[in-house]
Amino acid sequence: MLSRVFRLTAVALLLGGFAGHAAASEDLQKVTIAFAGKGMSFLLQYIAIGGGFYKQEGLEPESVDVSSGTRQAAAVMGGSAEITQVGFAHTMHAVGRGGALVGISTAFDVYPIALVLSNDAIKRLGITDTMSLDDKIKRVKGVRIGITSPGSSTDEFMRTIMLVRGMDPSRDVQLQPIGIGAPMVAAMQAGSTDGFAFMSPFTNIAVTRGIGQIIADPITGELPEYRDVPYQVITTSRATLAAKRPLLLHVVRALTRAMQFAHQDIEGSRRIARTFFQDTPEAEFNTAFDNYIRAVPATPIISQAQVEKTVQMVNLTEKTPISATYDQVVSADLSREAAKDILGK
Repeated sequence: MLSRVFRLTAVALLLGGFAGHAAASEDLQKVTIAFAGKGMSFLLQYIAIGGGFYKQEGLEPESVDVSSGTRQAAAVMGGSAEITQVGFAHTMHAVGRGGALVGISTAFDVYPIALVLSNDAIKRLGITDTMSLDDKIKRVKGVRIGITSPGSSTDEFMRTIMLVRGMDPSRDVQLQPIGIGAPMVAAMQAGSTDGFAFMSPFTNIAVTRGIGQIIADPITGELPEYRDVPYQVITTSRATLAAKRPLLLHVVRALTRAMQFAHQDIEGSRRIARTFFQDTPEAEFNTAFDNYIRAVPATPIISQAQVEKTVQMVNLTEKTPISATYDQVVSADLSREAAKDILGK
């Protein structure tokens, strides 16, 4: 079952009508998007929704929060949602297990999950600022690390950074399924966990509250295993692609318009995104936004190199390496059509 269902309200009129005139509400076609909580990696979606770009394409976006990447994939495969913005690795794993999923557009081009440890854990483990990244990670033993859920991107991230450095995540740490965002910060602050793996703004909140420090962050480029690896793509099922191609083309067109806007008007994008993070302090929001806006794609087309880099990253931790060809995990015709029409390339 999906968890809570909520409708993300477009705020284009409040923000000056960024996307121009939208279609009349009675003419809009609903498209359901499966999310996993709220995080800055969904920045493209917030711009597309809040800026009115979905409505400009005749769509009414409805969001369902399913709490994790594995559930996002399940929602799309089960038909509860037409699309999801999910880790590319989830799409590849699903295809490898016989799931009929396919990526139709880029969404977020940099891996944003970071490891945060509490100040007490850092002191207890003897981690110092002068240590190399490898030495810091190798000291992360005997602690409790919050993740969203087993099999999620946060789970995969922790296992990857440990296995690459010769560690055993099943023995060296206790990975605790906590949920998303705010509960992770609260758990670390209460001392019921020693750290967590998640994304901004919650990682930044832990730092600014003075309760922890970021130990490893792929968005800085310091983790070689995640360099040039895209994080999320827009994924649908093969059945939905066959049955609802016109709707999905409008989805990709809306996202392409949002990409174009994000690169042309950063401050306008900031104002749109801010409405989705009203409970986040201004300084923490701005720090996260400034980092994450750089990862919004310039084109919706998923490249061959992105597929190869993701396969390479996934296989760092696979006992049985996966093999995925471009055509097995990507359907590029919609993104190519949208890019040519809207971006002129």
